[in-house]
Amino acid sequence: MIKKNSRFFLSFLFLFSIFFSLVLLELAVRIGSDQASYYHGQYPKNLIDSKSPSNLKPNFNGNFPTSEIKGNIRINSKGLRDYERTYLKKVDFRILGLGDSFTFGHGVEFNESFLTKLELLLKLKFGESKIEIIKSGSPGFSIKHYFNFLRKEGYKYDPDMTVLFFFIGNDTHINAKLSKNPTKSELNSSGNFFWSVKSFLRENSHLYSYVVAILKTNIKIASSLYKLGLATGLYEFRQIEILRKNHSEQYEIEWQKTFEYLNKIKSLSKNLLLILLPSREQVDSDRLRNALTQLDYDKKQIDIYSPNRKLIDFLNKEEIKYLDLLNGFISSYQKNNESLFFVIDPHYNVAGHKFVAKRVYSYLEAKLVRKFSKKTILNSKRQNM
Repeated sequence: MIKKNSRFFLSFLFLFSIFFSLVLLELAVRIGSDQASYYHGQYPKNLIDSKSPSNLKPNFNGNFPTSEIKGNIRINSKGLRDYERTYLKKVDFRILGLGDSFTFGHGVEFNESFLTKLELLLKLKFGESKIEIIKSGSPGFSIKHYFNFLRKEGYKYDPDMTVLFFFIGNDTHINAKLSKNPTKSELNSSGNFFWSVKSFLRENSHLYSYVVAILKTNIKIASSLYKLGLATGLYEFRQIEILRKNHSEQYEIEWQKTFEYLNKIKSLSKNLLLILLPSREQVDSDRLRNALTQLDYDKKQIDIYSPNRKLIDFLNKEEIKYLDLLNGFISSYQKNNESLFFVIDPHYNVAGHKFVAKRVYSYLEAKLVRKFSKKTILNSKRQNM
């Protein structure tokens, strides 16, 4: 009896010691570190400024955390990851590029981002003084943010064309509740206890967030956790849920609000073009299969083309020009056996940015050639009058 009590006491003491140690570590992290510097994991402290129209702090200079993503982040005086710009237009044709972290150039150097590459290609074709791109991509932005930025700040640049890079994965994000991890009603209950625990820790424990941020900077460790099915956070729930053939009423409401915002953006734009950017799970079938297994989804519920069709139907109806990159991404991935995404991080890598820039350039080149040709002819007629 004494031995049993002794074993019970030692077990209790051991568990209490672990619990007490975790509590001390939690307090140490809360006191000694600002969670904002690692909660979002991929961005340095003080980059985000909610008072700025772009949500980025003007004149910020820092770097991405060192991992598979890397690069300097320099923000200009207007709060954009771009060269210094003035509202006064000094070129013949100005493009305003709207978008989220993909358009921002998450994880790559500024000169490797697709908007910078696209601008360079256009300048080489039409001349340095002919064209420029105002790069207003911002991490965390979605359709409502694009509209708000355009009406508060973007219009000041008097763009001749607005190019909205619409990320299929989460740009319909309007309802903040739907951006969180899945609820029991949204997922099958089996196999998701682990996800629920992770979600709770992520939202309430600074220590957990701190450790996860460190692990994400080590590709080998993160890859191993992913293969073991422990790194479900390597993709977002919304990016899988959006691929359902049939959505819940809440998601249908988000789609309708998305369409309303697109019409508002169209009304503020002289010339609107949407570029449909695919998510990793739409392109990489292995990634999608793993995600569906971990989320316990029925594969029959998923169609990678479903959100694109839904959006394209609306764009055709409203006569909004668009370029869908999904098939191009899939074809390139299958043909070249080269991923256009990072290994762990779900954003485009350098090759992915290069691919987007070339595809958009090919689309714009012919249209701008005709536009500049008409302008040249018109100027010639005026000179001869």
